[in-house]
Amino acid sequence: IYKKIKMHIVEFLGRENPFDLGLDKNGNPTYMLEPIGPWPAEVGKALGEGSEEGNGLHNIAATLQSDSQEFTGLPISETKVPLFSKMSESQKISFLSLCGVEV
Repeated sequence: IYKKIKMHIVEFLGRENPFDLGLDKNGNPTYMLEPIGPWPAEVGKALGEGSEEGNGLHNIAATLQSDSQEFTGLPISETKVPLFSKMSESQKISFLSLCGVEV
């Protein structure tokens, strides 16, 4: 779901690196620790292991999220992730401002 959100934000803003992320060795924005280095294999395995069945640290942590006052009124998923593609234009601008992204 996070990749889809990023894709929708990039499309909305019309720029590839809206979060001013570091660049990997190929010059592409990365959410990993590059250029410092990739995630340790053990971390990647723990985050994703069994994720297809709803397991993995990432999915388990997502199910424990509580409601966020900042997201009140925004469309969100079952795991309380904001659904950027379902937001109105003004909601998108407000959400991006909360994220510190210049619109």
